Amino acid sequence: MRDPSIAEFPTKIWAELTARRARGFASWLRTEDDGRGYRPLREALAHYLSSSRGVNCTPDQIVVTSGVQQALDLLARLLLKQDDPVWMEDPGYFGAALAFGNAGATIIPVPVDEEGCSVSAGVKLCPQARGVYLTPAHQFPLGMTMSLQRRMEVLHWASRTGAFVIEDDYPSEYRFEVASCLPCKVSTRVRASS
Repeated sequence: MRDPSIAEFPTKIWAELTARRARGFASWLRTEDDGRGYRPLREALAHYLSSSRGVNCTPDQIVVTSGVQQALDLLARLLLKQDDPVWMEDPGYFGAALAFGNAGATIIPVPVDEEGCSVSAGVKLCPQARGVYLTPAHQFPLGMTMSLQRRMEVLHWASRTGAFVIEDDYPSEYRFEVASCLPCKVSTRVRASS
């Protein structure tokens, strides 16, 4: 992955747009107060999610947060009560464990293997967990993709028990392409933003 060319950044245009937006500050400041976030942004996100990800949602179903930690904290506060057990991939994202722990949940570390989070191990450890936090597209930190069979096992377990599933698709906006080094005929994977 290459560093961005700072010299290519359109600093003058950026400054003009920022100044123009700041001069009109009062107009967007007076919009409706909605704790879910700026409505035009939520509308744009709903359209984007529908066209690029096949997610059928409305702007009213979207909540804009400052990042993953705020989102996880909000979800933990809404979904969990003191001592509720939650499955977490082991190893897994420490920030999610922190958010759930701060909400008073009991973290159930569930081992991962080459297919992702082991549902059978989770059932043995705590069959009635309140929910599960997963990074199935690119498991954090090991990087494997959860198999379709394992994903179906998670959904069947959640459906049987009434558990929630939080899927953290943190690398979703990246696309992986094969780049070839012509002189040496070596192929490597390059991560490029869509």
